[in-house]
Amino acid sequence: MRVDIPEEYTIFGKILKIGTFVGIGILIVSLILYLINAPSYISLENVIKTWDLPVSKFWEVNTGKGYGGLSELVNIQYSDNIGLIGVAILSAVPLIGLLAILPKLNLVYKILAILVIIESLIVIIKPV
Repeated sequence: MRVDIPEEYTIFGKILKIGTFVGIGILIVSLILYLINAPSYISLENVIKTWDLPVSKFWEVNTGKGYGGLSELVNIQYSDNIGLIGVAILSAVPLIGLLAILPKLNLVYKILAILVIIESLIVIIKPV
């Protein structure tokens, strides 16, 4: 028995599949580099000792600076920060998938997709 799957579902699924593999692949590379003691922003020993602290305290204890957002975490010359690229890709994949299939959706689904896209963009621009 053959099941017909609408084209937009197939496109969305392929985007999710590829994006997920890429994002997780980058996370795995980052972890391997971190575990083999490639240069890291925060030492593994400090992470283990301070893992239970709230983010602001963890940041202060491990970097000596107050937590001011994610701007310093984009230093990809450090192995532990490379993982942020993987996290960003994993976070963006559903949004990219929705944008790709938006023209193919009927009106009701198009409206719902636009609402999800707007919500995602608000979270990206002004995180809680």
